[in-house]
Amino acid sequence: MPPPAEDLLGYLLDALEEPERQQVHAALAQQESLQQQLEDLRRLISFLELAHQMPEPPPGLAERTCQWITAVTTTLPNRPIPLPERPRAEQMVQHQEGCFSETEVAGAVVGQNSSDLADPPRPSLQNPWLYAGSVSRELEGPCSDGPVSTHQAGLPLRPKAWQEAAGLAGRATGWRWPDLLVAAAVSILLVLVLFGAIYYSRLRYEITQCQENLRRLGGGLIQYSEFHQGQFPAIPTDGPLAVTGMYGPILISEGFVQDQQAFWCPGAVRRGVAPVPIPTVAQLERIAPEQWQALLPRLGGAYGYSLGYIESGQYRPPRNRHRSYFAVLADAPSPEHPDWQSFHHGGEGQNVFFEDGHVQFVVGCRLPPSTDHFFLNHQGFLAPGIGPEDAVVAPATARPQVPAISSRTQ
Repeated sequence: MPPPAEDLLGYLLDALEEPERQQVHAALAQQESLQQQLEDLRRLISFLELAHQMPEPPPGLAERTCQWITAVTTTLPNRPIPLPERPRAEQMVQHQEGCFSETEVAGAVVGQNSSDLADPPRPSLQNPWLYAGSVSRELEGPCSDGPVSTHQAGLPLRPKAWQEAAGLAGRATGWRWPDLLVAAAVSILLVLVLFGAIYYSRLRYEITQCQENLRRLGGGLIQYSEFHQGQFPAIPTDGPLAVTGMYGPILISEGFVQDQQAFWCPGAVRRGVAPVPIPTVAQLERIAPEQWQALLPRLGGAYGYSLGYIESGQYRPPRNRHRSYFAVLADAPSPEHPDWQSFHHGGEGQNVFFEDGHVQFVVGCRLPPSTDHFFLNHQGFLAPGIGPEDAVVAPATARPQVPAISSRTQ
């Protein structure tokens, strides 16, 4: 079966675990359509590389930035600092006493040329500094005889926001510990949300694919019952092949199921269950008995089958009564789980095929209408049911023995 799109994307980004990567690699080697999907994903991802291309900075930006930072950190906070990207004769001539005259200040801004003084430059709309002529303000210095008009001096002025920013320019900036903690918490939350979404997306895909497999197998069982007087495949009651998994070779032998992949739940494959070919009954009879032990756990694939029931002291094979509440096939139970629940879908539940032909994902191990535990009989054993209304779906190696010998639930 083809891997999900999430696995293809993870394979392309080298984000899969080694077993998953090998499975995708093997599937790519066998399916040309899957290779085309991978190429389509690679072509789509190539557009994202444009986001990593950083624009080239303008020439001299680093030098001008360093000059501006040096000027800001070494100049008095109330002394305006012109932006460096507009070079002009803007160094002010300072008196020995540390004060400026009106003529010197004006010449430092607009140049030492008298013609520049007569016609000072207009402020640029892209420049955050405000020049004289647009804003009039009085400056007072420690050495001045009185207020100096910026309209006369031509001093560059800044709006209030820029003045406040200039006061903070000399202080060191950076990330504080609370900022780092908040950023780390947000990053962890985003990672958890992302991986949670990927996990549940994969889980939903596996559940859907598993349900499709059960519909194929269940359809084969229903067709079998129509050709055998309403009887589902009967499990042998003696011999080394008297196991529940024999329903698989029976369906394969009589041609009611032809797709071998239908026997393997993708959730079980992801957990490490290796799919193997389901042999026919004739092939089993030709295999040496010492090889049967390795085959028995895989005869039914990854699914469990109805173990039949006991009536009047006699064992009865499962029979199709078209009941909407009676389980026939399901994800194989896990004896390691306290309730024998299947681990194929993360322990969230299992898919179940019912006699009337519908498939349902059941949370827990009890059927909703009847509260019947469909992995154990009414006595709490993994054994044939007690009467025709007691559904027991058993793993491939379970035997229909009478009386039942099996493990009780804890």
